[in-house]
Amino acid sequence: MTALNLRLQIGPLRIGPGKVALLEAIARTGSISGAGRAMRMSYRRAWELVEDLNRGLGQPVAETAAGGTGGGGARLTPAGEAVIRHYRTAEALSRTATASELSALAALLRNPEAAPGVPSGQPRTVPMTDDKKPAPPADDETAKPAVQPVDEGAQEDAAEERKETGGYQ
Repeated sequence: MTALNLRLQIGPLRIGPGKVALLEAIARTGSISGAGRAMRMSYRRAWELVEDLNRGLGQPVAETAAGGTGGGGARLTPAGEAVIRHYRTAEALSRTATASELSALAALLRNPEAAPGVPSGQPRTVPMTDDKKPAPPADDETAKPAVQPVDEGAQEDAAEERKETGGYQ
């Protein structure tokens, strides 16, 4: 199975499949707690995700009614409905636009020897520049070697820094 999971970051706001599924569950169940239960998350977590969307968008994605004998509830606002609509459209367009590349990646995973341009049994390497970035394709024999030597001093410095800071920073 090949799947594409779209995660958007627009300024500080992050929108991904989980938040969109929560909004869809709120629309289906009519409540934030019901949506949380349907997704096997706590009411608190569901509420936090809704509040995160509210803050990020600067407007509410759901309207709530106080509980009581008639029960409370929630329904999506036009902004919440728009988030679902635009996200699902972007997801569908992304899936269509990347279908051939995802198929090629899936084929590579099934058969790593099938990498284009690499003779069977040979490791695939990417030429690197001196600043450790991929080099542009070379057309002549004066190109840099495909594998750059390891700078052991830089590795030792990084290891020492990790020891001093208690981990990766």
